[in-house]
Amino acid sequence: MYKNKSSYNTFNFYAADRSVVEQKLNPFPFNPNNLPENLWKKLGLTDKQIKTIKNYEAKGGVFRSKEDFKKMYCISETTYEILEPYIIIPTKKERINDSKQFILNKLSLPSIELNTADSFDLMKIPGIGIKTADRIINYRERLGGFISMEQLLEISTIDSNRYHHIIPYMCLNENSVKKININTATIKDMIKHPYIDYYLAKTIVMCRERNGSFKSLDDMKNQTKLYDELFNKLKPYLIL
Repeated sequence: MYKNKSSYNTFNFYAADRSVVEQKLNPFPFNPNNLPENLWKKLGLTDKQIKTIKNYEAKGGVFRSKEDFKKMYCISETTYEILEPYIIIPTKKERINDSKQFILNKLSLPSIELNTADSFDLMKIPGIGIKTADRIINYRERLGGFISMEQLLEISTIDSNRYHHIIPYMCLNENSVKKININTATIKDMIKHPYIDYYLAKTIVMCRERNGSFKSLDDMKNQTKLYDELFNKLKPYLIL
């Protein structure tokens, strides 16, 4: 049965399109300049959109205003309208003031080593309070130590703007990272790590019990059918 033609005239296609886009996006405050790819993905952009933005930046492109971001052909009008309230681009005056303040702060504050700092050390960094300091330490303990500054972005209270403000005050020594022996660790030990869920830990133990000790990390990857992205994240934390 065909619908009455008038029903098409009253249907709000714009609202329908916006509803679809809203379901795909996960807005949070961000500065589009040099935003890491993982945060673009977190916002809900596709790989194709991210590639277009990164190509623009690679050619020297800079977003000096929200309008510059709106002009990107990979960003639809609906997507822009949803993200626009969350876009934060400092004015030229703010950038100059931030640079001056950064120099003054940097001169008076030695680099904080991320894997050994306590909460008092971390709170010396402009932009880090007790709540964020505690979350950094808690996440560091769960990881066994940071191997990359970008892992700070996995902490809920650290967005891209805060990340770019705090990392110049930090340094990182990866030698103190604690590792998991996949040939001896129990399920209980492994699931303490944020990158290992119960299913993966159980699969590792089952493969180990069935086939004996793993001969290499790649052997574990192949037996558990671990996908590349997760394996590459986990690899620095694993030993035999």
